[in-house]
Amino acid sequence: MGAGKVIEVNPTTKAIVWEYAGTGTDVVVTDQVPDGTKLVIGSVVFIEPVISGSYVMVSHDGGKTYDSSYTEPITHGRWTIPAMEPGITIAMEFKVVIQP
Repeated sequence: MGAGKVIEVNPTTKAIVWEYAGTGTDVVVTDQVPDGTKLVIGSVVFIEPVISGSYVMVSHDGGKTYDSSYTEPITHGRWTIPAMEPGITIAMEFKVVIQP
């Protein structure tokens, strides 16, 4: 039997910086996990500012439905912000690794 090979994988970060032009409630930002990559569990987060009542969910079926279960496969991340004011810029991100 041959020796195993260890391959070190460094995650890549996909960041979204978004400025909201109007006022709104239950503002939703959705992004797809890029093809050929795998989401790093727990990496779908708000960076700044963290707005009270905001939450993150993920999709397992191409963006049709969302939940808070981080079971694989994960195809999309969705950030929901309860209230936005004009000119607020928010930053969100998730990390992925390239699938071999």
